[in-house]
Amino acid sequence: KLVDMVVRIVDVEGPVHHDVVIDRIRHRYGLGSVKGSTRSHVEGAILTATRRKEVSSIESGDETFYWIGPDQLTREPRVPVDGNILHYPPSELKAIVLNTAKSMFGAERSDLVRESAKALGFERVGRRIVEILDRTIQEMLDDGDLSESFGKIHPTR
Repeated sequence: KLVDMVVRIVDVEGPVHHDVVIDRIRHRYGLGSVKGSTRSHVEGAILTATRRKEVSSIESGDETFYWIGPDQLTREPRVPVDGNILHYPPSELKAIVLNTAKSMFGAERSDLVRESAKALGFERVGRRIVEILDRTIQEMLDDGDLSESFGKIHPTR
């Protein structure tokens, strides 16, 4: 039953953060928290769903996201219910950064981070937001989605 629930959550919300899957199950059963043996059961259900290849996983830093179909990896960026930047899938962060870079016609890295954070709905840009967006920008530079010249970052497409 838990495996089916994991698959349904991922089908609707994917790509979805590991903690969000657990939180959805917690809410479904009206639990205050998911600890001990209950957490082990939920973690086991997630592992079973991935082993059966009913859901796929992708890691970004220390974060794990689950998805079912490739169309989920190209969907429009959404705002996580809890507003936690760690719960944004990498594909959605990259889409926001790319759109922001396009609208800025080239920007210094710090400006691109700040404006991308605003596009994500964050009014204040703390250390964690800077780290996540900076890592995303670097990945995009490494992958060739962005380029940097004369201190300005531009989209390559």
